[in-house]
Amino acid sequence: MIKILDDTKVYVWTPAKVATGGPEALHQLVYNLRNSLGINAFIFYVNLSNQIILDPVHENYKKYNNPYVFEIEDNSKNILIVPEMFQAISIVNNFKKIRILIWWLSLDNYYIIRFSIELGVSFEEVNRNPYFAIRYYQDVDLTKDEYLKKAICHMAQSVYVQEHLINKGFSNVVYLSEYLNEDFLNENFNRKDKRDIVLYNPAKGMEFTSKIINIGHFRYIPISNRNRKQIIYLLEHAKVYIDFGNFPGKDRIPREAVIMGCCIITGKKGSAYYFADLPISDEYKFEDKEENIPLIADKIQDCFYNFEKNIENFINFRNIIKQEHQKFIQDLQCIFNKR
Repeated sequence: MIKILDDTKVYVWTPAKVATGGPEALHQLVYNLRNSLGINAFIFYVNLSNQIILDPVHENYKKYNNPYVFEIEDNSKNILIVPEMFQAISIVNNFKKIRILIWWLSLDNYYIIRFSIELGVSFEEVNRNPYFAIRYYQDVDLTKDEYLKKAICHMAQSVYVQEHLINKGFSNVVYLSEYLNEDFLNENFNRKDKRDIVLYNPAKGMEFTSKIINIGHFRYIPISNRNRKQIIYLLEHAKVYIDFGNFPGKDRIPREAVIMGCCIITGKKGSAYYFADLPISDEYKFEDKEENIPLIADKIQDCFYNFEKNIENFINFRNIIKQEHQKFIQDLQCIFNKR
């Protein structure tokens, strides 16, 4: 356990004015450290844009009411928690005494960003083939990395990440996964409102997903470039969400889709391969191979025509999602020991 004294300050590195799954998890971490464990925690905002930011708190996260700072007190009593983003990890050399923890919210994104920076290739170019970056680093000894070896603890958001870090030789690895925003948990879907609609995320796995869409038959709607209310509306009315992306960690949208009453059909990359990270039956998971496209289409059609039967197969996953916040607090209590 990580020792926390009464005067310990915990800083959590967070990009300013950004609203995605990662920053939300970082805000949730500070909120629960303060309100569930009584730890003196702060958001440490970093401006990653070239624009002047007057208010670093995104509107989506003002509800957490987290105090924030722009400077860190570098002493051995304090703790700095950084996500696995290479821009975040690389700042640890700026400090000499503070204790460093790394929260791996994803795995693939770490390699993609590191690969693009070191070889001077754009993030977008590497992201089009993220497994190229992973293959490149599959034999790298991460325990000798000048940044990573400074961490006294690695917190893994998924079993996928946890196993990878352990296999790379890290012994100081613990599990810590975040939870869904209450905006989704407080919504109740009505089965009568469901329509024969397939949702997908065009930012993930589109090379294969486009092949599924091109065979026609069904109505497909992209879920990107929408605000939270619009996403909730789509999830409330769709019967199916498909995702054949790389699943760098426990992705949020599949969980949001399940809690809003969608059947989800996914690939088997990354964390999707692990039942602990994506606890759905194998009948809804497919390798992204050409020969599987007709099988995927058949499963979509089955979810449409036999929705009541299929949606029952996701009850266990929905119950797990509803318990994630309490599990998050319990895991925090196992990691941090306040004295």
